[in-house]
Amino acid sequence: MGYASIGSPMGGEEDLLAEAQAVLERIARDRRAMLERIGAAPNVGNPEAVYIKLIAESGSATTREKLARAWAAAGQAHVYALTEAVDGILAARPRRDEPCGCVEKAVVAQEKLAWEVRAVTGAAHHPMAHFRFALRTVFGEVPAPSFAMDECMAFIANVAWEEFGVSLHGSGRGRVSFWEARGLFRRVGEAVGRLMGDARCAGAWFEKWAYHPEFAGDYGRLQLAEHRGGLVERAVAAALQTDVREHFALLDRRFGVGRFCSLSDVASRVVRERLGPAPFALHPKTQPLRLWVQSKGRCCERPAPPFYEAAGLLDRTLQP
Repeated sequence: MGYASIGSPMGGEEDLLAEAQAVLERIARDRRAMLERIGAAPNVGNPEAVYIKLIAESGSATTREKLARAWAAAGQAHVYALTEAVDGILAARPRRDEPCGCVEKAVVAQEKLAWEVRAVTGAAHHPMAHFRFALRTVFGEVPAPSFAMDECMAFIANVAWEEFGVSLHGSGRGRVSFWEARGLFRRVGEAVGRLMGDARCAGAWFEKWAYHPEFAGDYGRLQLAEHRGGLVERAVAAALQTDVREHFALLDRRFGVGRFCSLSDVASRVVRERLGPAPFALHPKTQPLRLWVQSKGRCCERPAPPFYEAAGLLDRTLQP
């Protein structure tokens, strides 16, 4: 398991990140071995993808729960080494405090998701063990789409104009995957943000529009539903400070976050976020993007698009 870095951390933090990444690789090795023992993934390079497919396709609630426990146990076996490294990483470059209200809000949202999973699957216990099965039940097999560059630019240019009064003039050739389109939208947002004075915020905001049903259809809905499955994990990872074991235990006592994520998974997310995402790059057969931005002077601050926040696993069929 490897993660690309954008900008190298300095000094001791770089060593700590390398140490933490080595722990992530040991977790992946153990999870791969677990899957191989049950005959699911001989010599698999990406054990997480195999695990997701396996648990989504299993018709037995008991089997899904056993798989989820075994998967979590492989991560928890390395939690001490991982959290020691994360403590050092957070101490080397502290983050601003995230309010606990964000964690509480995420727990409320994921409790709603748990209700939806129970409604779909009939599973009374450990609803998140059945989340992937619920997704497959609701959405079925959704093929990954591809998009013409002109299609991408027309859609995001309309968003820029309607939301910000910014005129985009872009061109490109070839087709891109959903994830490449998402990276393209971020790149466009960063260009708009530089004009408005906040490239990072605008990039993340524009990226969300790749999930819009009018752009990505059911695949976008499916990806948004998957996003909801990690709400608490992301919120806890953002709130976590040094002494991570103690802090996670405190959040668990206060909000019950352990129902939805493990300390190992939260610590792993902190490491991945510090390592940074893989840089955006179009497919080599795609012609380079040319982009011109002209501002009409409107403010760039916006909450998340309503469709992004409101989308639910069962928004087409059930309401709590």
